[in-house]
Amino acid sequence: MKILHLATQDRGGGAANAGYRLHRNMQTAGIDSRMLVLRKLSDDSSVVDMSSRLTVADRWRRVRHEVRRRYLRRRFRPSPYFYVDNAGMVPATKLVSRFPFQPDAIIAHSISGFADAGTLRAI
Repeated sequence: MKILHLATQDRGGGAANAGYRLHRNMQTAGIDSRMLVLRKLSDDSSVVDMSSRLTVADRWRRVRHEVRRRYLRRRFRPSPYFYVDNAGMVPATKLVSRFPFQPDAIIAHSISGFADAGTLRAI
């Protein structure tokens, strides 16, 4: 079975650490597991970094989204319990091209700012 884990990063927070631990435990159990992250903080070769593959347009799209999000949050003050950041930074075509294999299952950990529901559906 081939598993692909998606996460914003592979270390540095609760969800990131849990996702990385799950990925490593699956590898220990003999499952072909890989992890695709926006920011790679470990030196694990089975973790694929996306930040080095982003174009200037991808980075600019994220900056524009962040400025707009901050403006709207100040203006309308939405509840943090119901706010969902659904602007994926990386297009699905770039994610698919970075896959080292065709996964049987995709596990999405903390993917805010990295991918959204539309991206997952496209994959």
